[in-house]
Amino acid sequence: MADRPDCISHSHHTDGDSDKESWQFPGGPIPHTLIFSKQQYFDSKGLFISIVFSVPILLNCMIMIASWLWQSSQLMAQLKRAQLQKANKNKEQNKTD
Repeated sequence: MADRPDCISHSHHTDGDSDKESWQFPGGPIPHTLIFSKQQYFDSKGLFISIVFSVPILLNCMIMIASWLWQSSQLMAQLKRAQLQKANKNKEQNKTD
């Protein structure tokens, strides 16, 4: 295969009825990432793994903040309604006196 580095040796084995291809690095077996991927996702700076771990955490934080803001606004509206009801009640009591 042309997309493999030059330092990899390729050998074609036939063991009885099984046809096997093996890719060998000079120091040992091929890493699993080269089997399923043609791009290097796990770069040395860690950008891919940082995104994979941090995006779900950031989304969770944004959902939590949105929930807190919604609950705060609901609580403030409820408090204001209670204040207005109390003010109306006090006005009605002052009118009757």
